[in-house]
Amino acid sequence: MGFSMTKLFVLSFSLLLTLPAMAQKYPQPGDCRSHIAQIVCLVDPADPSTPEAGYLKRPCKPGSENYQSFFERHFDRSPDVIKNMYCHLEKIFVEVGFQGTAYASQITDANGKLTGGVIGIRKEVLDNPLTYPQWLSWKEETTFGGSPTVTGPSLDLIHYQSNINTHELFLDFVIAHEFGHLFDFTNTLNQLADCRWEEDDKGEHLVGSCTPMAGSWSALSWQGPGTPTPANDYPFRKDTCFYFCNGRYLSATDSTAMFNGLVGSNFASTYAASNMADDWAETFAYYIMILARGFQLYVETHGTAFDLTGHFASDLLISKRAYVTAFLQSPFLYPGESHVTPTSLKTIIDR
Repeated sequence: MGFSMTKLFVLSFSLLLTLPAMAQKYPQPGDCRSHIAQIVCLVDPADPSTPEAGYLKRPCKPGSENYQSFFERHFDRSPDVIKNMYCHLEKIFVEVGFQGTAYASQITDANGKLTGGVIGIRKEVLDNPLTYPQWLSWKEETTFGGSPTVTGPSLDLIHYQSNINTHELFLDFVIAHEFGHLFDFTNTLNQLADCRWEEDDKGEHLVGSCTPMAGSWSALSWQGPGTPTPANDYPFRKDTCFYFCNGRYLSATDSTAMFNGLVGSNFASTYAASNMADDWAETFAYYIMILARGFQLYVETHGTAFDLTGHFASDLLISKRAYVTAFLQSPFLYPGESHVTPTSLKTIIDR
């Protein structure tokens, strides 16, 4: 294909030597592993007419126990910062019908107090054990009209490669991403000034200036909820639609320009560039995977290769790596440990 995977991986590794070391200031995970058996729940889709909180009350289907081991094995190979999150989950839903890959949600009581978290994952991605590069290639190709069914990439357009080609890495990354959302909810990492949700006959939408607050994660790349700073915008960024394209796809000829733009921005991935919540969750997941697993990644399209691990280790993302490091070295909170509740983000963020 006109490029060397080995050369790219060596380059990535040499750049990663400059990354800050992960802090070891986490409590011991205690008995979080045994909690997994109590919270894994295979479910049918929620009734659309049911209030939002009703999805938590869905009955677990027979066979829920068959999915327990996915999360127990994930626990066993994870760093403590990830292990501890399992103690703060009220449910892990394995979704029989779900269009995306996974999601995260905060749980609040009648008084609005944050009491815990929930994650959900599409049953199909557990039943069909794609490797992380296969899954990511499939997901990226959905923007270009690829199959919505999780059977691997179907367009032969976008080819991700990693030094770890396993289904376990896929699950490690996806769960780290969703746990990143829960950290965001609990610690209010994305903060917007003069911003609130309102609902009218056109649906729910943000009202106000919605300006990222100084010192928040969103201030590193964004000037508004869906608008990055000019230095971090790039061609076709706003047109990436992933699972929710509704027939409006990018042309296959646009993929090279899209990735060229990505590696000139301070976003870790095209998904990170879609909104500020996924910007944090993707960056957090990359940080954990690189430092805990030695993860390396590149993507090829139309014969051009892009070293995404090298991009993550570059000066473009130095402020973001520093932010994640500072967060992990701070007295951060897990869901249920505080009354802190994000005021500018919807409850269910990821898709």
